[in-house]
Amino acid sequence: MTTQPRYQWRLMSLAWPGLLSLLPAAVGTSEVFLTREQALKRAFPEAHSFLEMRHVLSKSEKKQLQKRLHRRLPERGYLAYLARDAQGNPIGLAIVTAEVGKTEPFFLLLAIDLEGAILDIELLEYREPRGDEIRRRSYLDRYEDVNMSNVRKKLNRIPVIPGATLSCNAVKRAVRKTLVLHALYVREGKGKTTAEKLEQRFEAGKAREVTPKPKPDKIGRASIGVPAMGDVARIELLTEVAPEAFEPALAALRRIEDDLSLFRPQSATCRANALAIAQSLDLSPWPMVAEILARAFVMAERTGGSFSPVPSQADPRAAFHLDGEILTRVGPGDLDPGGFGKGLAADVMAEILDASGLPWTLAGFRSSFCVRGDDGVVGVATSGSKLRGGHIRDPRTCACVVREHDAVATATSAFEAECLSTARFVTGT
Repeated sequence: MTTQPRYQWRLMSLAWPGLLSLLPAAVGTSEVFLTREQALKRAFPEAHSFLEMRHVLSKSEKKQLQKRLHRRLPERGYLAYLARDAQGNPIGLAIVTAEVGKTEPFFLLLAIDLEGAILDIELLEYREPRGDEIRRRSYLDRYEDVNMSNVRKKLNRIPVIPGATLSCNAVKRAVRKTLVLHALYVREGKGKTTAEKLEQRFEAGKAREVTPKPKPDKIGRASIGVPAMGDVARIELLTEVAPEAFEPALAALRRIEDDLSLFRPQSATCRANALAIAQSLDLSPWPMVAEILARAFVMAERTGGSFSPVPSQADPRAAFHLDGEILTRVGPGDLDPGGFGKGLAADVMAEILDASGLPWTLAGFRSSFCVRGDDGVVGVATSGSKLRGGHIRDPRTCACVVREHDAVATATSAFEAECLSTARFVTGT
């Protein structure tokens, strides 16, 4: 009886031409963060052209790699790129590879200089519901200057991201693999210098020249996405505009995140949660916070406590008393803007875009956004546990809620829709 391999090999998709069965396929949906062309431009901004080599591993090469890496390699080969300057001189090497996080493979592009030190790492595509925090620049930048002589010491000092441990370990495996591949290409090439050896190895591998598309003379955008609130905030327009046109809405988004963040000690939320019983906080330095908390308290009452800005209290007034702009702690429980903050940000961005006269159609996040149509603006929100597990708590019982299906709500504002979708998910209605 034969056993099936854990990962089968096939063409990933038309979005990845040229990979052809070189990398492992996976079941399920994926999120593409960057194309290979975009990643190459970010890794080598000064490059004028690239040599692309579809490297199919020979038996001896695979044996060498597995011996150096002390593990089996399921891949049949890799896509490799040799970056060249305006004079055609090699300036660096890039490898597209796949590593498995928990159960599914994800795709990375790793750039390395001629001397064998990591220049840049870009996450191209991720296929699991958790662990894509590894795309953060603050994490990937830690791998710069890792080379064969310091790889063990430096990788041991790079901490893992909580909740993404397996993916972080997979990135480290990809780094070691790239360093070994660089050494292999240099050893197999002919010439006096590293650049000559790499160039000859690519010529022997029947590499083809790839030239990046020139930038347009006039840069305009019909949409934009920026990291915010642990997600990506997106604005979509009907026509292209100058990038500066988005700035007022994005500036308001940054202010809201500064005011409500649970991870910034000077935010109103952190200051309020640090209060002792009977201590008060003047919210006047954060003009919008008092108003939005008052609205959140009303939504808690309206939903019968199935939504609450204090997830451990069905009635948020059991934890905080709000009198105008004075917030006083009266009991246990902490504020958490996770159930309404993105909806608020979507509403504010929509108002600013309207005032600017921009022909916008969508503003907000994946789970909470505003849509503009012929009949006006509608807020839409979804709540669920598919992507993040049991992170939503029932304020009435303090138990985490996990359900098979998401809850969706629409309202006149994304703030209200987000509160209602949370309440619907908690109650299962």
